[in-house]
Amino acid sequence: IEFHKMTVEDLDRMSALVQEITDIRNSIEEEKRFIDRELESALSEAGLENWELKGDEIRQLIDKFTIYIHKKKADTDGVLEVSDEGASSGDITLF
Repeated sequence: IEFHKMTVEDLDRMSALVQEITDIRNSIEEEKRFIDRELESALSEAGLENWELKGDEIRQLIDKFTIYIHKKKADTDGVLEVSDEGASSGDITLF
């Protein structure tokens, strides 16, 4: 196996990448704490201790909505062209 010497520029780029990943991780953790506080507040206002989807129909609706949102995001990014027409029952989406 041949090993290549890393240049100072390579090390600097890696260091910058590590810092960027650390910043992203910290941002995600901050967002999670915010969402947890908001959820706790909303549950408290509703007089609930936890939130859980129990009905299959609502779970399917949310799953379909989530897939649609992912498809629209791919459309926005120019990765996938998505129409606004609804899918027929039984249709599947492959990415």
